[in-house]
Amino acid sequence: MGPDDTTLLDVRDLHAVYPSAKGTVRAVDDISFTMAAGEVLAIVGESGSGKSATALAIMGLMHRTSGRVVSGEVLFDSRDMLRLTEGELRAIRGSEISMIFQNPMTALNPVLSIGHQLTEVVRAHLRIGRTEAWERAVELLRMVEIPDPRSRLAAYPHQLSGGLRQRVMIAMALSCEPKLLIADEATTALDVTTQSQILKLLRRVTAETRTAVIVITHNMGVVASIADRVAVMYAGRIVELADVRSIFHDPRHPYTVGLLGSIPRIDGPRLDDLVAIEGRPPSLSEPSRGCPFRPRCPLAMDMCADREPLLEPVQGASAHLASCWASATDQQAHATRSRGGLAGPDGRQGES
Repeated sequence: MGPDDTTLLDVRDLHAVYPSAKGTVRAVDDISFTMAAGEVLAIVGESGSGKSATALAIMGLMHRTSGRVVSGEVLFDSRDMLRLTEGELRAIRGSEISMIFQNPMTALNPVLSIGHQLTEVVRAHLRIGRTEAWERAVELLRMVEIPDPRSRLAAYPHQLSGGLRQRVMIAMALSCEPKLLIADEATTALDVTTQSQILKLLRRVTAETRTAVIVITHNMGVVASIADRVAVMYAGRIVELADVRSIFHDPRHPYTVGLLGSIPRIDGPRLDDLVAIEGRPPSLSEPSRGCPFRPRCPLAMDMCADREPLLEPVQGASAHLASCWASATDQQAHATRSRGGLAGPDGRQGES
């Protein structure tokens, strides 16, 4: 399951919806997964696949975005988050579960200093004095490798670079030593060099603190850099779930193969165009039958239109789950044909 055998998070049969002018949008459609303490799980998929809605459901924040959880369970440390009161959820958020948002400029208050915002979080959850909270804030900025941390506490968000602001967000998220950290597209707005630094920092700090991490992204490079396991989402559902090496070297769902095939390669022949996944994602407000990926799938069969495949273990790998009716032979042949094989997280070409 992960670096630690202790189950920290257990999501069971989760369904979540949003209202819209065209009907009810099934943003999260019957997903289940578990996480171990200290594990890093990446949730990947294109925009609208349900990644962020899953995170909001786990945090108990769906109602703040006009959505609602219809059914299911979110067991965090043996407590069902969906059955807690708002007061109980507030006590957990920030102290036991924290979130790093995509844009720190909107997440940080522009009229309050970094020190004020950091100490406010620490004092709210740890119940310590102002002086002790200030020293804790200095320690946190030092932990995320911000130079001259004491003087930085007097700075305002607009006075810091994008990379430094994201480091402040990581420090704030880790201020109360949470058991679970959710990073929602936390490096998307950063340049490649800063992104690499933030990922290494996040991996190091969470490894030291044994914090479990959910990384929400559409960037497979981020996945290769930080994840232990990967959940691939499409149309509100998990279509493949496996360890990171299996996802890159032996993908078993055509959608996963498509995501990997769209990555520029430096270890193979140069192509004029990237390989795109044909077609468009389905509307989540319309009833569907069969496999949601069928209209875009190169391996689609007649049965795909009538019956939805279950997320089940693939042949020879009980910890590798995929929802596809195609045979293992057809899946592997398709992965091999897609740009001549797929690059693994170590940068080498995968073997199917």
